[in-house]
Order: sequence, then structure tokens, then C-alpha cells
Amino acid sequence: MQAEQAALQAQAQAEADQMKREEEHNVKSYDRAASGLLPLSPDQVRNFMHRLEQTQEASQPPSSGPPKGQVRISTLSLDPGVDPPQINLAAGYVTTINMVDATGEPWPILDVGVGGNFEVSPTQAGTHVVRVMPLTRIGSGNLSVLLKDLSTPVIFRLVAGGPNVDLRYDARIAKMGPGAKAPLIQRPRLEAGNENMIMILENAPPTDAKRMKVSGLDARTMAWMMDDHVFVRTPLTLLSPAWDSSVSSADGMTVYEIGDAPVLLMSDNGAMVRAQLVRDDDHDK
Repeated sequence: MQAEQAALQAQAQAEADQMKREEEHNVKSYDRAASGLLPLSPDQVRNFMHRLEQTQEASQPPSSGPPKGQVRISTLSLDPGVDPPQINLAAGYVTTINMVDATGEPWPILDVGVGGNFEVSPTQAGTHVVRVMPLTRIGSGNLSVLLKDLSTPVIFRLVAGGPNVDLRYDARIAKMGPGAKAPLIQRPRLEAGNENMIMILENAPPTDAKRMKVSGLDARTMAWMMDDHVFVRTPLTLLSPAWDSSVSSADGMTVYEIGDAPVLLMSDNGAMVRAQLVRDDDHDK
């Protein structure tokens, strides 16, 4: 009887040892298979993917990296001897051109012609917007835009492949367009070539412009002083003092040139508001 029990125990022990050996064999086989199929550690895989992403990013044209996007506002001259303005484009980017008049009102487009390997997206009839995208990474050409009630076509140079891309280009014609609202008081408006006001309208004032504090209004209204003249950039309508010249953008922003006046009266959607101007010495430091 004892011999039978010993034999059964020996058989059970042998079976347990056999199962343990098989389990160890399976673990070793799995480790060998995993090492063969996935020899890299998780940290090594993450490092490899990071280097791969860097390589793929560096291989994308242009070699200098993605172009710098910008929004520009330009007052155009229609004189025959003036070079057409240049619009910077980039492959993979859509450039939107807004045609506006001297008051900032949209100027409807009748027809558009393009030269070169560029795609002009169809726009709704009578709109003031043109969308242009280059079909090659590097290229040049021109764009001809015929505006309503303007006999002279507006010509642009198109250049693709540079370090900058004009995401939005507001092209201003220094004339009153068909949709312009006549002001109650006739005052001179911006003429082509007034670069200081254009720079302020783009919120990039000249280096010699001195910032002024504007109290009583929100941060949308800003002011600078240059040569005893004050330039106010605001979406509101200036009522007082009388301004010498002004320029507006397609998004409703206006720059007014006034004298050295400490108080402004403005209209905010019909509500009169009062603002004070003070030299901002801390801002210039």
C-alpha cells in the first residue's frame, strides 16, 4: 500500500515537474519570439519615432521650414509708371485678396484673369474677394482684377516659394467705390504712399511712433504720436476732434490722423463715448 502511494506521489511530482518545464519553455519561447519581432525597448521605440518625425518634418519643402504667415494692407496706385504690388504665396496655403475702396468698403469684382501656374477659386458674382493658391512650390505670374465702375484693371505680381506667405491681403484703391458711403463732412482721406498710416493700420507702427495711453475705451483702440500728430487706431467712429486724414481696413478698423488733442469723442454703434489720451512713457521703456 505504501509502495502504491509512493508511486502515485512520484508520478504526480513528475507531472508537476513536466508542467513546470513546459511553462518555463513557453516563457523562454515567448521572450525569444518577442525579442525577435520587437527587439527595441519602449524607450528606444519612442526615441526612434521622435527622430523619424524630425526627419519627415525636415524633408518637407521648403528647406527653410514653413513660411511665415502674414496679413498685409496696401493702398494701390493705378499710375502707369508704378510697379504692380507683389503678393507672396506658398504651396498648400490659400491667399485671400480683399478689394476695398478708400473708405474701407468692399469693391465688387467683375472679372479675374491669372497668368502662371496658379489656381483662382471661383467666387460669388459681385463679391470683393479673390482666393489664389499656387499649383507648384516655386513659381511666378500675375493676376488681373477688373472692378466694377473702374476702367483700369488692377494688376498684381504673384510669387510663390518665398519665406513669407500673405494669408490675407487687403488691396485698397485710393478712390471712392460704388458702395462707398459719402461722409457728412468732406475731409481728405489716405492717398497711396502714406506708409505710416498703413503701418499703424496693420498694428505695426513705425519705430519713432510714441505710444499713448487711451482711457475710457477697451484695448481695441490704440494711439501713437509722431511729429506732433496723433494717430488713433480704432473700430469706433471718431466724432471730435476733426481729423486730417483717415484710412480703414476691410475688417472695420480705422486709423485717424488728428492734432494733439487730449480728449476724443467717439461713437460706438450710436452710443457716444469719451476717451482721454496721455503719453505712455512706461510703454516706451
